Amino acid sequence: MPIKGFFYSSVANDRIYDADSWAALIRGLYSNGVFMPTGTELQVSATNPVTLGVLVAVGAGLTDGRYSEVYDAALSLTITTANPTNPRIDTVVLRRNLDPAVRAAQVVVKAGTATASPVAPTLQQDATIWEEPLANVAVAAGATGIVAANITDRRAAASARNALAVGGRIPGTVAGNIPILDANARVPDASALRGNIPGTAAFNIPLLGASGRLALGVAPSVPRVLIYNSGSMTLADNTTNALYFNSADFNSDNMFDTAVSNYAITVKTAGHYLIGAQGNWSDAIAEGERRMELYQGTTYRAAAANFIWAGTMAAYRFGYQTLSIVRPANVGDTFQVRAYQKSSGSLTLSDYHFYAYWIGP
Repeated sequence: MPIKGFFYSSVANDRIYDADSWAALIRGLYSNGVFMPTGTELQVSATNPVTLGVLVAVGAGLTDGRYSEVYDAALSLTITTANPTNPRIDTVVLRRNLDPAVRAAQVVVKAGTATASPVAPTLQQDATIWEEPLANVAVAAGATGIVAANITDRRAAASARNALAVGGRIPGTVAGNIPILDANARVPDASALRGNIPGTAAFNIPLLGASGRLALGVAPSVPRVLIYNSGSMTLADNTTNALYFNSADFNSDNMFDTAVSNYAITVKTAGHYLIGAQGNWSDAIAEGERRMELYQGTTYRAAAANFIWAGTMAAYRFGYQTLSIVRPANVGDTFQVRAYQKSSGSLTLSDYHFYAYWIGP
């Protein structure tokens, strides 16, 4: 019987892994959806002043095992001109695009069909394109603007799959033993399912959100952090520098503290973490090496490197460099990103950020 597994140490390049290998691992750990401990991540809203467009808030999510993120500032999207006669329903989607010419995360407005009784467009979910909905946008006939009342939230929370198929008894409920989660991390019948916290006399709380997932106010916040430098960093030739950070998009477990260090994150909850970084190298010098490295304490863990030589097409001489890895970590462990370049002169690294997500014990 065929068996496939990863990750194993390579000897003479006999164990080679790619993005699909990582996606398969992440699919096994998390369901599709938005990382939303506060409920505002990737939320779609009307513009102010009102326009025929929407805003998508800063946040991150998973689409078929691929990580997607809107960072630094809300993303502005334009709605296609309204039909003069009939309304339509558009859907804002988080898209994983594996077309060889694209290979990127996208957030787009998927236009519906204008008709007397419109419905939301069908999502594409196949080997090339995978779409997860963020919101429906009702576009009235002849509309010149989109207001809050036109927007229906469709975000679902990305759920850790280690909670699947849990069965148990909720203390204080008359019904007794009930299935809490099914194979899709949802409750078969989530309507008005409530339970009392033991020892808190009649303190009744909702256990589930409207989508049938565990309510975020009940489940503990997942430790996670995303930090960035609001400016840029210039690196001298043939030097290695720890990257400097001064801002955080989110920091749920206080893993980043500028009073302690602007160069590292410190683990406060033990477990396995998805850790990654991304930065944009300038094209000031056409040749040489650019590298980003991840360290756990003083131990090297992963790197992403580009080697640029004379004659390289301009499109490949600069741009974003990305690295990611899954690592176990103990309380007190630190992670740091370092950058190195050798190109006979100084280069600038900008738009760089560093993240860590707790994915399991």
